[in-house]
Amino acid sequence: YLCSDSTIDIGLKIIKKIGAGLFGGEGIFLQEVKGPGNVLLHAAGDLIEYNLKKGQRLDVDTSHLVAFDPTVDYDIRRVGGIKTTVFGGEGLFLAQMTGPGRVILQSMTKNMLTMSGMQHAGGATHARSSGANAGGDIVGGILRGMAKR
Repeated sequence: YLCSDSTIDIGLKIIKKIGAGLFGGEGIFLQEVKGPGNVLLHAAGDLIEYNLKKGQRLDVDTSHLVAFDPTVDYDIRRVGGIKTTVFGGEGLFLAQMTGPGRVILQSMTKNMLTMSGMQHAGGATHARSSGANAGGDIVGGILRGMAKR
């Protein structure tokens, strides 16, 4: 969420499986945005929109989820085991979206964007991992990378 006009109500919604939310890394709350007005959302990369039919299911890494209609059922499910996490590099939890309704995904995650910024700044060895300087280094790296084009 970035901003909205005055006709939008903003609230919080608790997810069904609190344990999965905590261990899945996305928390137990979803930001709920309702109303007839305009909303600006923050996302990284390309936006991908799915229009799910009734009963159609989409399983997605929770970090790629941007928004979904209130008609879409949102749940968190555990996938794989320790081997999947260690050798596959994937998390243990996926968002399970069941239609009907619209689901909007982002092609990049915060981690992917951060890694991209560090590469433009000269690689992970030059990145600082603490304090306010880390964000400035990443933004500076992205801007330098754009200026070279």
